[in-house]
Amino acid sequence: MHSAIPNGIFTATFTNLDSAHLSDRPADAVSPLIYWRTRRPDQMCRKDSASIRFALSGSRLDCESRWLRAILGDGDGDETVAMHICLRQIKSHPIDAPEVDLAVSATLANALLGKSTSAIFLSWVLKYRAKIDPRCALYSDLWLLADF
Repeated sequence: MHSAIPNGIFTATFTNLDSAHLSDRPADAVSPLIYWRTRRPDQMCRKDSASIRFALSGSRLDCESRWLRAILGDGDGDETVAMHICLRQIKSHPIDAPEVDLAVSATLANALLGKSTSAIFLSWVLKYRAKIDPRCALYSDLWLLADF
């Protein structure tokens, strides 16, 4: 899938990112890039961070020069980079856009590794998404209690 904003300002390339109806499929067929909005924190574990990062490795957000750093998350400040990218994507796209799925997934990967700032930020994103997906309100509250 390829998405672009007019005038070539932004281009994103996605791999294995299907529609929001994936949550109706068996769990093993669901892309890890929608875990953030389809699974409660207690339905995930630290190892899911690696699955998410692997799925993200096939993606690119062209206007985000530090996207690879956000995906890998192996350096100081990478958690903050991922959250900044996520916020920019939420401000630039509807909350149900594929670009948002990518960016929030990078934040989720950090939250699953016990980074509390990412968990709090993820809670905020889920509360925002609850306007179109009511179950996200519960997920938002659960992330404030999650302990990884």
